[in-house]
Amino acid sequence: MRWLRVVLLQDAALLSSSFPSLPIWSVEPFTSEDFRTFRSELVSKISDTPHPLEVTITELIPRLGHALADLRASSAETTEAFKQAVSAQQVDIERLHHSLERAVTMLSDSIERRDRADESRANVQQVVMSSICALAGASSSLQSTHTLQHEQQQQTLQMLVRLLATNTLPALADPSPPVPHLSPSTVPSTVASSSSTPLPPLPMPSHEYAAAASIASDTERTSTSFAPPPTRTASSVSAVPSASQPSILLPRTILCIAAKVNTVSQLAVEWYAGKDGYMGVFARLEAKDEALDAKGAAARKQICRWRRVVGVLEELESQRGWSRDAAARAMDTQLKKNKHGLRTLADNIAKDDARAAWMALLVAATS
Repeated sequence: MRWLRVVLLQDAALLSSSFPSLPIWSVEPFTSEDFRTFRSELVSKISDTPHPLEVTITELIPRLGHALADLRASSAETTEAFKQAVSAQQVDIERLHHSLERAVTMLSDSIERRDRADESRANVQQVVMSSICALAGASSSLQSTHTLQHEQQQQTLQMLVRLLATNTLPALADPSPPVPHLSPSTVPSTVASSSSTPLPPLPMPSHEYAAAASIASDTERTSTSFAPPPTRTASSVSAVPSASQPSILLPRTILCIAAKVNTVSQLAVEWYAGKDGYMGVFARLEAKDEALDAKGAAARKQICRWRRVVGVLEELESQRGWSRDAAARAMDTQLKKNKHGLRTLADNIAKDDARAAWMALLVAATS
């Protein structure tokens, strides 16, 4: 009760200050000096006592300042560490970039060297193939009484051509010049000299090496007693049946065909119809003919060039309504006028705008 009396007196002191016109303040004990003293002391004490919110704010601000200072310090340390990590990462990236540049440069150089080696190897193979074809044609055109030696020479030439077509011959560092075109008057002496000179040894598979060695040994034994046949007259030559001249079936690989294709007309025949009992190049490519030997780098480049030229030929057929033969003849005429070959034409029409310009020039020249 005493505590309640104190609380009521405190409330009365505050209410008397806020509402002094109430009649209750004229009644004892509110008119006594003790109440007035109690009221003044209570008001002074209330005014001197700080508000709890102010106390909380006063205590919280220093704490927040210290926390913010610590946060600022840790943030500065984290920022510095992040900058150092970014700098180290940039250094690593630059080092990796330089390494990649060197690797790409080395790879490009290696690819370029390999392409040059493939190109030179393809050129050497074309030279050797042309030489063997010339020797085969010259040997087939001769009429000899030594039938066994003639057959052995034919078999040796066939084996050399087959080995060359399957890429079992090594790349020659110093290829000999191709055999020139043989005229009928020089064929006997050329073949006689070539038959008496042994061919250099060539690496070949074991199952074919023994056969080639036996054939070569038999050829050497019979070549010592071989004499050139007497010169025959036209009547005696015509009397000999054509069946006595065995023909050599040369493999028609991409490089072998490329050695004989010089015009667009020849390319059209080889590409669509084919020759010597073989299908066209396009049909053999679709059938994935292994004998075409189209997997080498030089063969792939040659096929790519031919496709460009054939594409122009087909575009002339479809858009201009020309026949294939007429379009091929017109292209050959334009190439002869420009003094270009099939390879130069394929390189010039590699881009669409250059091809369109060349076709427009061709149409303008034929109109």
